[in-house]
Amino acid sequence: MNVNIDKKVFNDVYLPYLDNEDRYLVFYGGGSSGKSYFIVQRFIYLLLKKKMNLLVVRQTGDTNRNSTFALFMQVIANWHMESLFNISESNLRIRCVNGNEVIFKGLDDVEKVKSTTFKSGELTHIWVEEATECQEADINQLKVRLRGGKSKKQMVLSFNPINITHWIKRHFVDGEVAKATVCFSTYKDNKFLTEEDRDALEAFKNIDPYYYDVYCLGKWGVIGKGFFNSEKVNKRLEEIDPPYSRGYFEYDYDERYQMIKGFKWVPDRHGFIRIYEEPKERTPYVVGCDTARRTEAIILQHT
Repeated sequence: MNVNIDKKVFNDVYLPYLDNEDRYLVFYGGGSSGKSYFIVQRFIYLLLKKKMNLLVVRQTGDTNRNSTFALFMQVIANWHMESLFNISESNLRIRCVNGNEVIFKGLDDVEKVKSTTFKSGELTHIWVEEATECQEADINQLKVRLRGGKSKKQMVLSFNPINITHWIKRHFVDGEVAKATVCFSTYKDNKFLTEEDRDALEAFKNIDPYYYDVYCLGKWGVIGKGFFNSEKVNKRLEEIDPPYSRGYFEYDYDERYQMIKGFKWVPDRHGFIRIYEEPKERTPYVVGCDTARRTEAIILQHT
């Protein structure tokens, strides 16, 4: 096949990752950044270029039909490549004329994912869309599926950073478990948005600043929307005597039961949280976050 794809169809922020072959490739950030669309563009480009087979997964299999599978159909149509792909909407399978395949599955039935087979060879690539919906154990199972064979293997993950305590931040973004190549993007990187689209997103600055920070700018969020206006709070805290203590809060988050456990204070003179009042019984900690490290200030109840 001799197929030419103009680089202008890609957002510039993603071009360095087009031919990336690192084991783990992570795309995360704000909404409307075009990351999912690019990931599909990239996979179609790779399907036409090299020998590969792709497994696309979401937490629930049915959600693929109107998201990832629909995006593949959209890009194929936009690029007028319908003659190069055989698309089965009933089975959620796409087969390229060169034999490469794409299969869509859900992690709600892990056994079926384990037993997925490709007619043209081994599984080489996995894309986990909305990876923050998934359990860490399920992602580890997918890692096992990428072992063996002679071909280069790659797992791509995409998500919006909703919860700062989520396991995926520690696992991939912070690199405590897996060394990943990470691409962060926001709507500001999407050159294909109209001015009306940008205006609608930027209106959230005044409508809901928290929503704008998390869902538009891709900042990590917290459970229960626990952030306060940092400018107002820090201005008041500046008038108080030097901090009682400096450090940070450390805790574990139980994904299964959606709860925080093991909550404790860790003294650290370089920490980004300053406590201005000594905690007393049934009295809250008064906390100010260093704006050099964080842009928020919070109040946490002492227990």
